[in-house]
Amino acid sequence: MELSIQDFGAIGEFVGSIAVLLTLGYLAVQTRASRQATDLQTFLAVSNNASSVFASLVSSNPDAFQIFQRGNAGEPLDESELPIFGTIVDIVQVNPYSCLLLAAPSPTRARALDGYQATISGLCRNPNFLKLWEAGNWSYLPERARAAIESHRAKR
Repeated sequence: MELSIQDFGAIGEFVGSIAVLLTLGYLAVQTRASRQATDLQTFLAVSNNASSVFASLVSSNPDAFQIFQRGNAGEPLDESELPIFGTIVDIVQVNPYSCLLLAAPSPTRARALDGYQATISGLCRNPNFLKLWEAGNWSYLPERARAAIESHRAKR
């Protein structure tokens, strides 16, 4: 059996279509890996920023860490301590949570979000956080983050 030039063309088209499918699969895997790496870098950047702001706040106000610890434990804070507690909670807990809510879905995001869900749930049982939340000043948070915190608050 002798193959004509048309037969070779048909074989070439078939092989080419298989190559295109393999290339598309490869690109899909690479795109997913790249997105996950970007999500992780974003989360790490937010965490590093939170850490540095927290460190500068604590260094400028030596009592800030103790206020945060007492406030986190649910001990009553006076009116001068509540804003300090609120700033730290915002930097360390609420802001990274809202960034995670807005990030693209990925396994890395899901694991991190699970941890923050528990943190936010605990915050919504904290009387100091509830005072701050009810006082407002959270309008800068994305709507999705405010809604998620409200849903945790409703469950308490």
